[in-house]
Amino acid sequence: MQIGERIYKYLEEKGMSQKQLAIEIGISLSRVNDYIAGRSEPTLKIARLVCRVLNIPPTAMLGF
Repeated sequence: MQIGERIYKYLEEKGMSQKQLAIEIGISLSRVNDYIAGRSEPTLKIARLVCRVLNIPPTAMLGF
């Protein structure tokens, strides 16, 4: 499972939309869509913000 797939999974579990995540971490919705679709990967800074917003440990995003 790729990082984007994990982000999508945790968004679904939290009942949060991609748009809500984008707003919470201060990036565009299209960037979130790119992460989820696997067209790009978040920077370390963005990955940390995603983990904080979704309340997951960084290891969960990496699949450990």
